[in-house]
Amino acid sequence: MGKDDRQEIMNKDYFDKYYESSEFKAMFLNFEESRKKGEDCLLSSDELTDIAEFYYTKGDMRHAKETAEYAVSIYDDATAPLLFLAKIEIQLNKNAEKGKEFLDRVQETDNIDYLLCRLELELMEKGHDENALKIVCDGFNTVEDEEKAPFIGESVHLALDYKKSELAHEIMKAHADALDPCNRSLIEARFALWEGKPELGLSILEKLIDKDTFNVQYWLILSTAQLQCGKFNEAISSAEYAIAIEPDAYEAYMNMGNAYIRICNYEKAIEAFKRYSQIRDDEVGYMMIGRCLFYMHKDEEAIKMLHLAEKKCTVNKANLLDINKDLTMVYAATKDYEASIAYLEKVKEETRGKYDRERVSIQISILMGLGCNKEAMEMLNLVLNDLEERNEREEQIQLMFQTAIVFYESKDDAEAYILFKKVYSLDPECTVAMPYFAFCCYTQQKWDDYLHALKTSVELYPEETKAVLAELFPEGMEPYDFVKYAEEHHVKKE
Repeated sequence: MGKDDRQEIMNKDYFDKYYESSEFKAMFLNFEESRKKGEDCLLSSDELTDIAEFYYTKGDMRHAKETAEYAVSIYDDATAPLLFLAKIEIQLNKNAEKGKEFLDRVQETDNIDYLLCRLELELMEKGHDENALKIVCDGFNTVEDEEKAPFIGESVHLALDYKKSELAHEIMKAHADALDPCNRSLIEARFALWEGKPELGLSILEKLIDKDTFNVQYWLILSTAQLQCGKFNEAISSAEYAIAIEPDAYEAYMNMGNAYIRICNYEKAIEAFKRYSQIRDDEVGYMMIGRCLFYMHKDEEAIKMLHLAEKKCTVNKANLLDINKDLTMVYAATKDYEASIAYLEKVKEETRGKYDRERVSIQISILMGLGCNKEAMEMLNLVLNDLEERNEREEQIQLMFQTAIVFYESKDDAEAYILFKKVYSLDPECTVAMPYFAFCCYTQQKWDDYLHALKTSVELYPEETKAVLAELFPEGMEPYDFVKYAEEHHVKKE
């Protein structure tokens, strides 16, 4: 869960009540009518920002941004709309330069949101941990007493979001006493999950829920953690509890959809994403539905849905990049390489000057589709060698892993097997796609690898293993019986 999602969850109750108030409804209606007529609306910068925030909660990113920009055009140094626009650029678009431009215009530099945006800018850069820690320490001495606890809590969460665990520990070491017990417990849970102690992390979250059973925030966070830990059915159940408490908890539907994808139940995933889109009319739900349709080999339907997502995506450049990548892949699957390459060019434009793992994997996939297998492998090896020269070992592993997934989805099990094998030899702890590796081992008759991969898959990801490998076993057989059955029926003795 990123900062943007977490803040929405934490502030949801307050804003829901405010947006339902007669005061806000009258103000919003007045603004809407003025906008339709092309007239100026006599509202303060804070009121206009409230309206921008309202659009944002509904997924209407275009009107959210336009409203904030309108506020800035009238009140050029107003803090609230400038910070809103800065957060869009930093959190959604990951555009540090543009975000900094808005922040530099803010005069209230003791504002908690200003400080958190400055912190995030430092976290986006490698080797800026000392700068980040200074912002936190100076900010702690600057903000009002009632804001100290949320500021420190959010700073730690941000550091963890950017995988800066050492920095997060430093912040906790210096300011742990400022945190309220519940937030401290949430942070302890995240540390446990980060440090490879999923059971401890989930246990902490469950204890929080025991104390406050009807806290939708806790159920949402638990669902997210379960999803990250590979407990997909449990993630779905937690999301259902969140929905029972708050029927419009769109984050729960997103978690539910992602969990259903991981157990290959794409029909259920689509149902969840459709419900998400009914609540939050942004591009994300349509993008995810498009992906599900692609996984179901309904390529033409996937293309239509992804184009709808593309049309709706007017602000979040990161999402637009993902949509373009998806369209590149789907068009390649339909063998419409002209359209595929056209979208690949858009991806290249968005990632110009930056190494992008998915772009490389997609290019390789297209080359394979065109029958240029030699060129595809040459490209892969060229990039891998470059990463090795730069001592980017982890990125090497991730590129091989992602390319292996591409080969698997393209039904090239032989190449997928080779790459999966390299990944697991370099990093035995990288087990996320072990069920898919087990399938490739089976088709390639690599029996020792097959049994090892199957045992690992059943132990760590039983639900996903059942979904991915179901066709290899009798109907209705549970995963805990897979290994014994495989030893007796699959493995061919010499």
